[in-house]
Amino acid sequence: MVFIPGMCITWPMQQLAHTRHIIEMLDCVLKGYETGQIDYTNRIRNLQLETNQPLAIIKAGLIELRSAALIPPPQLYRIGYRHG
Repeated sequence: MVFIPGMCITWPMQQLAHTRHIIEMLDCVLKGYETGQIDYTNRIRNLQLETNQPLAIIKAGLIELRSAALIPPPQLYRIGYRHG
């Protein structure tokens, strides 16, 4: 089982691909937070997050720390995602 800090969710190891997508999505949100431009389509895909449980846990912890320090911006966000 994988425990992602701050998310209170555990997953069997075979579901780490879903964990990777969640981590990548949250990373995109944090990277685009200041500019208001969030582009999930052009995200950096880290396939190691699917097979390396300690790396996934560390990355999720870093995302939690970064998100805890955010201040709500006075702007709207533009989110892009193209399927396929």
